[in-house]
Order: sequence, then C-alpha cells, then structure tokens
Amino acid sequence: MSSLSPSCGPVEGYTQITVRGKNFLDFGFGRAKCVFNESIWMNATILDPTTIVCDSPMLEPSAVDMFYNLSLTLDGEVFSDTSMAFSYYRNPTITSVSPWTGPTSGGTNSTITGHGFNQTNICNLMVRYEQTHVVPLGV
Repeated sequence: MSSLSPSCGPVEGYTQITVRGKNFLDFGFGRAKCVFNESIWMNATILDPTTIVCDSPMLEPSAVDMFYNLSLTLDGEVFSDTSMAFSYYRNPTITSVSPWTGPTSGGTNSTITGHGFNQTNICNLMVRYEQTHVVPLGV
C-alpha cells in the first residue's frame, strides 16, 4: 500500500476508500478485503494491479482513538506488510445558512454557521447544495 484516498471519513462509515499500491492480484471473488484494526473485514474490489476500493466501517462507539489502521489481504490469509491510518470525524453541525435561497444558476455567496468544522481528523470538507423543490413564480 502506498496511499489512501480519502484518508478520513465520518464515524458513520461507508466512505469509499481508494487504496493505491502495486501487485494487487485477483485471487477470486470475495477474497480481497480491507481489514481495519486487524478485526473488521470489509469487502474490497480490485480495479487493476495498482488500485483497490473498499468502504470504511462505522467507528465503534467504544473506540478510544479516532482512527483505524487499515491493511489489505488479497486472499484472506496473507496480509500487507504495511498498514495506514484511516481517521474518523463527527459530522459537523450546521445551525444556519444565509441567505437560504438563491438562483438555480448559482453564484450566490453563503455564510454557514455551526460547529465541528475544524476537527483534527477532518479532511476534504465540502458543502453541497441540493435542490429540494421548485415553486413556480406567480402560482
């Protein structure tokens, strides 16, 4: 293993992780796994000899640390020589967005307030706006 992307995700899990390395051989369906803290096995998919993807598990509520060490097995028996840390964070809480509306063409600057935006383990923090419904004008 040479890299993880992303290197962190929310405590709820299900972050798709791309693992880069070399010599990832396919030993058969369902045999490749990402193993977190040597005890949580998650299915992995070998995309090519240098790329594997898998999902992060949920961080156990009793976990003392906010990370799991991730290692790989391609056959369910032999493990990677190295492991890499996958960090967890709690989802930030948004208390307000101003303005709360804008044109569908975009370009409106927003101010977002809340807490949890500057956690030590947080990475790749993004804001995504979704259109929930459209009310036609004049109706």
